[in-house]
Amino acid sequence: MSALKEALKIQAENANYIVLGTIGDNGLPALRVLGSYAVGDNHVYFSTPASSRKIQHIKANPGVSILIQKDGQKSPDFSNIALSGKARVISDKAEFTKVAELIAARSPRFKQRLANGEIGTETALVQVDLVDARITDLSKGPGAKAVTILDL
Repeated sequence: MSALKEALKIQAENANYIVLGTIGDNGLPALRVLGSYAVGDNHVYFSTPASSRKIQHIKANPGVSILIQKDGQKSPDFSNIALSGKARVISDKAEFTKVAELIAARSPRFKQRLANGEIGTETALVQVDLVDARITDLSKGPGAKAVTILDL
């Protein structure tokens, strides 16, 4: 298993939410918390309303950042993974179905919405193709000692 895949698995298994960063219409960063997501080998997927501002931001500028960290951590063992990549809205129906199933496998709420037929044209699924990944693990020491840059 690659270092990236292992780090994503460890953080995502214990994280109910991720933080997504986009660039807003005003050119400034915009952050939001998302609960319906999944991770793949070099990808992160998430669900959001198709009419949301984050979709507008992604269409204008596909560069995004994502932070995943295990819930309930305390120093000195705190760790997270910070990711950067290019986002795209999934338009292919077969790919949409596959990604919806990935998200449903880790999100009970999304799974229920999918089973109830509530995931449709009003929902956008997004794939982020990762280009940078950095693990911060404070158990390795302060500052730069805590950061590991992963090869993608």
